[in-house]
Amino acid sequence: MRPKRIALYSHDTMGLGHIRRNLLIARSLSALDPEPAILLISGVPESLRLPRPRCADVLALPGYKKLLNGEYTSRSLPIPLDELTSLRAATIERALQEFQPDALIVDKVPGGARNELLPSLKALKDRGTRAILGLRDILDDAESTKREWEANNFEALVADYFDDIWVYGDPNVFDVRTEYAFSQQLRERATYTGYLAPAPVSSSRVADKALCLVGGGQDGYDLAKAFLSADYGDAKQGVLITGPFMPENELADLAAEARKRKNVTVRRFENVGPHLSRANRIVSMGGYNTVCEILANRKPALIVPRSKPRLEQTIRAERLAARNAVAALSMEQLSSDAISEYLNRREDEHRELSIDLNGCSRLLHNFRRGESIGV
Repeated sequence: MRPKRIALYSHDTMGLGHIRRNLLIARSLSALDPEPAILLISGVPESLRLPRPRCADVLALPGYKKLLNGEYTSRSLPIPLDELTSLRAATIERALQEFQPDALIVDKVPGGARNELLPSLKALKDRGTRAILGLRDILDDAESTKREWEANNFEALVADYFDDIWVYGDPNVFDVRTEYAFSQQLRERATYTGYLAPAPVSSSRVADKALCLVGGGQDGYDLAKAFLSADYGDAKQGVLITGPFMPENELADLAAEARKRKNVTVRRFENVGPHLSRANRIVSMGGYNTVCEILANRKPALIVPRSKPRLEQTIRAERLAARNAVAALSMEQLSSDAISEYLNRREDEHRELSIDLNGCSRLLHNFRRGESIGV
């Protein structure tokens, strides 16, 4: 039997969250028997440096960059935005035409960034490819999300081209079906997987560090700066991972600040799993993947979410804090004193969480179920 061919698309205009989520999905689906062929289509060249299953490879597109006002620009190529969109759309369409996937999983934006995926969706529908829209637990605040979906005609697009909607979250934390007033048609297609929480990295070493994570780093300077000035309490050292997109001038300033202390290490782009396993306190922004890793490792964490260009991280931090899964601090409240107070607070590091973290194992069931009913 011909192994399944699965394509995963992520537009990747800000940070590494979308491609990291698709890589985790790829790792889960690589357990299919026979082993599938998986093509990840990504908008960041850094995706080539991230670990992936042996049956998967990455097609990296010329990049968009998302500004804080929500607009797009070219990340590197000095060409007009419309030309960049045409280049990306044509590259995606030709790649999928040659790859001939049995299934396409699209992360978050049904038509892709600037509708670059539409030509491919039409062609794949004609050849009978199964299309799945994957949504993270929270998109944005309700009014902004409804406005965006109406302006882009997303509901009709999903109805025309997608067979399933997978929601990577727990409806007891945030139910997109009711929060965003999904139509009955969308509700019927939506299936909750649970949070995509990777298996924690085991470590025999005693937890001995305070860890600060700022996602891709493009807007993490203020949190990183406050962390470097904080009192780490019982932790023997502090580790700051800045992310690959932090501007060079900000990175240099943080490195200079870290040199003033003997117990602080600044790293730019690393697998955070081993650091999480050895940390006894975590301070982090509120991106989906990082929060999932924190929850999977059952580590106490203070989430300091961004509020621009979307309120997604803020809402996630508030909802999880309300369930005592994390502590939350707004950017307006951010200071080194506030971080010090948290890092010196006593908490139960092994508390039970009443949150569904079984998304990775449930993906296989969802995929096989769709195949069995011809969806």
